[in-house]
Amino acid sequence: MFSKNFYLFLFIFLTGFFAVGALVIPSELASRINVFFAGLLTIITLLYTVTTKEILDDSSKKRKIDFISRQLEELYYPLWERMKKYEEAIFCGQLKKTDGFDSEFEDVEGYYFKTKIDFSGIDGVDEFDETVDFSDFLQKRYLFEPDSETKEKFEDFVYNGHCGLNITSNDSYELCTQLKLLLKKDMESLELELNELTSNK
Repeated sequence: MFSKNFYLFLFIFLTGFFAVGALVIPSELASRINVFFAGLLTIITLLYTVTTKEILDDSSKKRKIDFISRQLEELYYPLWERMKKYEEAIFCGQLKKTDGFDSEFEDVEGYYFKTKIDFSGIDGVDEFDETVDFSDFLQKRYLFEPDSETKEKFEDFVYNGHCGLNITSNDSYELCTQLKLLLKKDMESLELELNELTSNK
């Protein structure tokens, strides 16, 4: 397929040829030539239109590839690595709440955030009140998939105090679990779409 500029040049050339031919070629011969070149111009115009569409499609595909790559590299992959640090744990001797009242101690399922900092034994530090910093991801949350629940769950997780170093409440535990699953689902979907786009180049 020729380039867009080639078809434009040929179109201008043939248009000029018509104009000159109308002046110097006898009318009967000029009429036949005009019919021939009119058909040729129609074909060239069609090819030009197809080439232009292909260029626009390629440009749109490239923008889509670039955006998906950015979603994965700037948001999903690093956020997934952060969330993977929340590891399943059994917290012993936690107060069980019944109808809003603390009733008895029990072991509960939860998450603890795997960190290099050991908060145990440090006076004045209540690790249950310490939160994990997600501010860098909040600035990039516009990169979340628009039709996914992930953004809403992530904002709930961060803004409503669920992202502690130790997660022991049922609500926070369920939200953390859902967020991990949604992140993984989004990543798999984006990776599949990216592979399809790049393999059809």
